[in-house]
Amino acid sequence: MDFTALYSGIIEYFQNNQYIAIALVCILLLMLFRKLKLFFTLLLFSAVIAGLLFLISNISDLGIEKKSVMVHERSIDLGLPK
Repeated sequence: MDFTALYSGIIEYFQNNQYIAIALVCILLLMLFRKLKLFFTLLLFSAVIAGLLFLISNISDLGIEKKSVMVHERSIDLGLPK
């Protein structure tokens, strides 16, 4: 999972749908002033989910890289062409 592509997709969506972006900001500001506990609970939940997704993505990228190195080494050992 490439987070740069994910972020650019989100930014592009909100740039194309400005009314939705304005409504979302208004709802978040309203929650910040009216329901502070709910706002920070959702903020913490979002941060934990984003952290877990980043960790999973990072671990899977390392596994994919290790697998490609192992396959390449194995093909060299067997004398197979690239």
